[in-house]
Order: sequence, then C-alpha cells, then structure tokens
Amino acid sequence: MFGFDKMFDFNHDGRLDFAERAAQFMFLDEMSKEDKDDYSFDDDDNDEDDDW
Repeated sequence: MFGFDKMFDFNHDGRLDFAERAAQFMFLDEMSKEDKDDYSFDDDDNDEDDDW
C-alpha cells in the first residue's frame, strides 16, 4: 500500500475495498477538476497588451 492509499483506508485493514477506492477516485477526480479551472487561459482578459 502506498502512502496516499493509507489516507483512504478507513477501516485500517491494509487494503482498499470497493468503497475506499471509490472515495479515492472521487477525491482525485474533484482535485483534477479544480486544477483545470485554475489554468484557464483566456486571451480576452489581456486585450490592452495586444497593441505593441
């Protein structure tokens, strides 16, 4: 078991069951969605810099 997996081993048996893996997947999915929102590149925000 890896260090990150231990965070989702709720019953501390040393293995991830189906529910624990689902919780881990949902957590990682939400974190990746937040990362995508943070890196939105929109050229419309910097129109005044296009005159050079």
